[in-house]
Amino acid sequence: MGKGDTTLFYIDGQKVGDTKAKALADAEENLKKTPNDAAAKQKLEAIKTATLKVSDVVRTIGNSTGTQPFGKLSEFRIWGVALSDDEIAVNSKTLLSGNEPGLLAYYPMSEATGGQVRDHSGNGNNATVSGANWWGCTAPIGNINNTVVKFDGVNDYIDVTAGILPDSYTKEAWIKWESGANIISGNTDNSHALWTPNGKLSAGHNSKWGYVQDTTTLPENTWIHVAVTYDSSTQRMELYKNGQLIAKSTNVSRLATSHRGIVIGAFGDTRGAVFKGSIAEVRIWNKARTQGEIQADAYKRLSGKEPNLYQFSKYQLQIEHPGYNLVQQLKQLPLCSFLRVVDQLTNVIPLSL
Repeated sequence: MGKGDTTLFYIDGQKVGDTKAKALADAEENLKKTPNDAAAKQKLEAIKTATLKVSDVVRTIGNSTGTQPFGKLSEFRIWGVALSDDEIAVNSKTLLSGNEPGLLAYYPMSEATGGQVRDHSGNGNNATVSGANWWGCTAPIGNINNTVVKFDGVNDYIDVTAGILPDSYTKEAWIKWESGANIISGNTDNSHALWTPNGKLSAGHNSKWGYVQDTTTLPENTWIHVAVTYDSSTQRMELYKNGQLIAKSTNVSRLATSHRGIVIGAFGDTRGAVFKGSIAEVRIWNKARTQGEIQADAYKRLSGKEPNLYQFSKYQLQIEHPGYNLVQQLKQLPLCSFLRVVDQLTNVIPLSL
């Protein structure tokens, strides 16, 4: 990746090289050996002031001269922006939607036949295959999509300290319920809740927890998509299960500003009424989404850049892509204050890749 005045290299999402830093280190080491060498001093100063300039466009993928075959390639992406370390780490294990900001060209190379590789960025930069063969891809790209968070129903929860829930909101997630109650709820008493009292999906806020409630009990150990929306302008709250509207309520007053924090898997000051089961794809939106919008996105991965997807989306990505060290990654996030004993479990969520 070209960034500033250097080129950075990454393997499996981790930075492994910095061309300018390496050149500086080598030049400084050489100067230590010959401190009076004018040429060595000049070289060091030249490296310090060197800039990065791209003088040509991307013309060939995999074999630049016809004599240097590369091997197997998949998920080839070209960006017009320098991604952050975190973005590269997440994207290295994630299939893109093609709508990500700054994406110039995206070649999943999933055609499996023919002589053309389609650009999925929408920019029309299709490519022509020359002398290459199609192979089945076994790279772990997208496999992390099957990683979810399992809560033991005793003391597991994910605590978000910032009061991020807006006036109008949508809370949604995929859940596999075993027992227990709170899915996405408030971190103080009298706040808000998307929960399952007695196994029935319910939601509310301002100490009224059943503004909207399902009439049937959730099936155990079954993946269900759940969502609650609240529109502060119309004071309307709606509850959805697998994209279907199952309950609605009007004249619901706006959520108190002092009750905007979020806990995943528990509720209130004592972090009680914990959830037992698995949760994935937690999403917080700063609007009351329509039924059509909920249905359109429920079964697919998001890029994290969708309009009205709250900044909480970074945290959401960590939930849906916990990576190799869930505890450490969550602790590093500014919104996350503490993680109790939460285990990772691989399950199949009915999402399209």
